[in-house]
Amino acid sequence: MEEWIKGNFRKSIYQNESGYVIGIFKVKEASSESLINYVGRTITFTGYFSDLNTNDTYPVSYTHLTLPTICSV
Repeated sequence: MEEWIKGNFRKSIYQNESGYVIGIFKVKEASSESLINYVGRTITFTGYFSDLNTNDTYPVSYTHLTLPTICSV
């Protein structure tokens, strides 16, 4: 079973013209008990993204996460 979190993009800390983003993500849901501590928390993310917005909820596979990076924003 693949583990995941879902949440909302909050803001970019850094973004270049190639689409590489360092940003803030608010976790709203988690698929397993091992990730439940992240619900309600804010984490940082990095990667190549296009057109992120604060209205959509994004799923993220656990295999694509580098945890724990929790901050209080």
